[in-house]
Amino acid sequence: MFDIPKTENGNLYTSDPNASAMISLLGGFFSGGVALSNDQKRSLMKVYGLRDEEEQPMKELFQAALNRDIVRCAERDGLRVMAVIARFLEKGQDPVKFVVQLLLEAGCDIGDLGEWACNEDE
Repeated sequence: MFDIPKTENGNLYTSDPNASAMISLLGGFFSGGVALSNDQKRSLMKVYGLRDEEEQPMKELFQAALNRDIVRCAERDGLRVMAVIARFLEKGQDPVKFVVQLLLEAGCDIGDLGEWACNEDE
């Protein structure tokens, strides 16, 4: 089985080592044993057409609803993505590394994630 990156304290899973580092420095968004960096949360909000209600008088209530919507949408789409790519994965292969490798092959600028995704030891 593959090793899933975790936060610095090892309590929460992250998408990749860069996210783990950003979360340890700047904090992040936590749900169901998974941590997202603030940038990842903003990207998800953009994808799902959600916006932060910073000016609302009941900000905490709106933030809780926003966080619930982000998780609900990401869980749904994560299952959909896994259903599509599962037949192409080998037993024990990390699906996140697989997707990063595909992005790299497609010519996307993924920064230093390519090195992590292509490293068999991590």
